[in-house]
Amino acid sequence: MLSKEFSPSQIAEAPAHTVTGFIANFGSPTAHAGLIARSKGIPFIAHFDEQVLQEEEGAVAIIDGFSGKLILHPLEETLERYREKQIREQQKNEEVFNLDLRSITRDGRSIAIYANIDTIADLAELNRFKGDGVGLVRSELLFFEEGKNRFSEESQQALYAKIFERGPFDRLVFRVFDFGGDKRFYSDFDDGVNPALSLRSIRFLLRFKEIFRTQLRALFTAAQGKKISLLIPFVADVEEILEAREVVDQVVEELKAIVAVDLEIGAMIEMPSAVILCHQICDHVDFLSVGTNDLIQYTLVADRQNASMQDVFKSTHPSIITMLKMIVDAAHEKNKPVCICGEMASNPLFTPLLIGLGFDALSCSMRYIPKVKKIMMAVDSVEAQTLTKEILKLRTATDIHRLLADVYCQYQI
Repeated sequence: MLSKEFSPSQIAEAPAHTVTGFIANFGSPTAHAGLIARSKGIPFIAHFDEQVLQEEEGAVAIIDGFSGKLILHPLEETLERYREKQIREQQKNEEVFNLDLRSITRDGRSIAIYANIDTIADLAELNRFKGDGVGLVRSELLFFEEGKNRFSEESQQALYAKIFERGPFDRLVFRVFDFGGDKRFYSDFDDGVNPALSLRSIRFLLRFKEIFRTQLRALFTAAQGKKISLLIPFVADVEEILEAREVVDQVVEELKAIVAVDLEIGAMIEMPSAVILCHQICDHVDFLSVGTNDLIQYTLVADRQNASMQDVFKSTHPSIITMLKMIVDAAHEKNKPVCICGEMASNPLFTPLLIGLGFDALSCSMRYIPKVKKIMMAVDSVEAQTLTKEILKLRTATDIHRLLADVYCQYQI
């Protein structure tokens, strides 16, 4: 598919069995649209002139999602090389699927591996990809259909009921609407010159509380007493948590004659202010979930939607690793479980580091769960802690990446 820009909802709607790739003028593999494409196993590349490429309609092309390259009119030997590469990758994936995979390290430490869910159809794949539960439902992406009433209480309740019908789940973490940024669901809403720094996520919901209340009523009614882990995204401080909890309590009280609500509330840590105040936030929530994609964006001031910033957008930046340790330490000091649900969790390169940092659970793009489990079963958690201490002493992102790559190669994944 070729477009000037793809929205996350367009990517979520695209059928993986017919769409072989996405090419866009604007965007980035680390933006929401790119991440959803990756989770579906569809190559996504950006910074290509849509109008120029339209002149090549009907031409044979190779979309290399790993390198970000587009090869037009490839030579036969190039086609053959990529066909062989594709076959090897498919065989590798099948081998992993056939393994007896468990969520446990070599020395017996249990670390749950959950799935990030974007659509109802994803839930049917949970067992095939060996997920232990659902660590993140991106609720706003469930509503990609056009239509004025797509966010009505009735529509939401019907859709959420389908999720609970697919259960029971060992865990179901439901993130409330994360509107704003590159997810523009309200066409008449002005999100400013810089959407990433504008009204989004819980800030949006607390400004427009009836939208928040409507979602909560629909979700709690659909659950019919089943356990829900409600995740509040883009939390900056304690005040936002308290205000959000007040709205939740009001809806629970409103529905108490109709349905019992079995609920725990978590905060999504994805901005530096929340990291600094993590100890305080832990006093008002039941669990933490770390969104590394936005945490990197806001810490390094690197627009995740801008492909030209990819050399700055570094998961291995020392500040990011240090902040992850701060979050885990704060959570465990307050006896609160902490999960990481950003893209770092889906990359097996980081699995030993995340184990060493002490995360209680990882939530991945579903298709990467078997690979993460495979490397986890090869890792000794005590050795991972030693590795993490060594990484925390390193001064550059390049040095950290090099060490992680060396360790990764040792496991021959």
